[in-house]
Amino acid sequence: MPLRPLSSPRGRKVRHWLVLVITATMAVVLLLCSSSPVARPLTIAKDVQYVQVIAHADDDLIFMNPDLAAGIRAGTPTTGIYLTGGETDKPDPQAYTARRQAGTRAAYARMAGVPDEWISQRLDIDPKHSVEHYVLRSKPYLQVIFVNLPENNDPRATGGKEALVRLWNDTRDELRVGTLIPDGGVVHQQYFYTHDDLVRLLVELFTRLRPTVVRTQDPNPDTRLLLDVPRFHDHPDHVMAARFTEEATRLYRGPQFVSVNYRDYGVTDVPPNLSAADRQDKIGIFGAYVPHDSDSSLGNPYAPWLARMYQRFPLGSTWAGDGQAYVVFDGRLYRCVPGSDWVALPWADGPVTQAVSVAGGWVVAKRTTDNAIVALVDGKWQNLGNPGQYTAGVPGQVGSPVTNGKAVYVKNGLGGLSVWRPGRGWTDIGGTDLQDGLAVAGDDVYGSTRDKVLRWHGDRLDTGFRSLPPGGPPAAAMTPGGPLVAYRTAAGDIAAGLQVLPGLAGSGNPALVVSGPRVFVVARTSAGGLAANSGSGWRDLGGQVLDSPAPFGSDAVALGPDGRVHRFTP
Repeated sequence: MPLRPLSSPRGRKVRHWLVLVITATMAVVLLLCSSSPVARPLTIAKDVQYVQVIAHADDDLIFMNPDLAAGIRAGTPTTGIYLTGGETDKPDPQAYTARRQAGTRAAYARMAGVPDEWISQRLDIDPKHSVEHYVLRSKPYLQVIFVNLPENNDPRATGGKEALVRLWNDTRDELRVGTLIPDGGVVHQQYFYTHDDLVRLLVELFTRLRPTVVRTQDPNPDTRLLLDVPRFHDHPDHVMAARFTEEATRLYRGPQFVSVNYRDYGVTDVPPNLSAADRQDKIGIFGAYVPHDSDSSLGNPYAPWLARMYQRFPLGSTWAGDGQAYVVFDGRLYRCVPGSDWVALPWADGPVTQAVSVAGGWVVAKRTTDNAIVALVDGKWQNLGNPGQYTAGVPGQVGSPVTNGKAVYVKNGLGGLSVWRPGRGWTDIGGTDLQDGLAVAGDDVYGSTRDKVLRWHGDRLDTGFRSLPPGGPPAAAMTPGGPLVAYRTAAGDIAAGLQVLPGLAGSGNPALVVSGPRVFVVARTSAGGLAANSGSGWRDLGGQVLDSPAPFGSDAVALGPDGRVHRFTP
């Protein structure tokens, strides 16, 4: 059901707001006073619902497609929440913001395959804040919400440029930033937001929408990319949107959801990875937006973005093992036997990213607060430290770890591979330009650079290993014929070793399933389901899944948008 404006009497509104304030305040106190939050029983909303929180009116169209379109075409309720007006320093900010909003609505209607006709209304969040709310008339489960805070480059914002950055940094709530009033909109007055106001806005929207998946942008961009943007290596608003969403996630006390982060401008510096069909579809969708925005086009700098989609923390293909599947909700690790309920695992002295790896009784993850690699062994977390380079005492960026149950491997701060072994600590074993996402098969480790897949055997870099140019991280498995690696290519196809398996349009990363003498490559389709190929063509397995599947015995498992693990038999 679409959101509706609050229609209760003012007294009830105030009571509702007071309850929200008290709840949020208590949550903040709990988070600040305890490094080990109480593990609440995990509940997930009954009905699947996508919500994306983004900075600008075109960000989800550019950086979250084809995932966005796949969910919409599957009939899944989807809501986009846009934090800024995207007006930059235009001389007509109210008119330009309105045009960008119209472009977003046109693109959503294009994805849904219905007329661009919307029901508009003011949505009251609390007594001091309202937002613009639009519901697609033919498919009312599709909605967009505009908050209309100033864009980063707007010098007219309260205090000048970088409004969202300054709002993020002002945790004492001393700054109040005013919104824009777009021409022809349904909100006719300016509202002012503090840091805490914006967080509470997102918490309240999550509470009303009850999402099962929240997509947002990149809170910690790869510092090796976009070197001409030294502060954030991305648009500042993108980073702030992701960080505000992350903070709201920690305060939200409703049914938990799966968080998915996407790379933004940095995809320009990594290989394309969409098939020709998906690329043309994405261009067509963005083409519905372009006529409304005088600054956009289907040429550069947009063209490289339209040929790519990368999740920031790819799950990899080793998040299931030892008869269990492992997933992160709100920074905490959970496990389940597929088909059963999730069980909370101990807090890792801080939140961990979504990408985890399990083998041989070990579970490894990366803690977001300090980039430390942590391992859950015998029910207790061990801090393995950080193999990266330190600058002014701050640990460098590292990737997501993988394990084979005997060692832990991770992309280090220099872009090479480091290994941790019990009693030896971290050792740099070479390589350069590794991207996020590693794979293991026995004693072999695989990682993608921007032009090839690298292989280490026995902690030695195999300089003779050959691959096609990859478009994402690899998967690997021990097969009857020896170790095998699979990966998406820069042309958008799936390859097993040097063999291309054509005929599958889709996105995301593959997995390898070994079933007796047969080996299946399993990957995501453009429709958002799974398909399998054992060398004789792709067979559609159906379903709706979120990116990376994982082998599970002779089957494959994948995380669905309902927050549950689903099992597929190739």
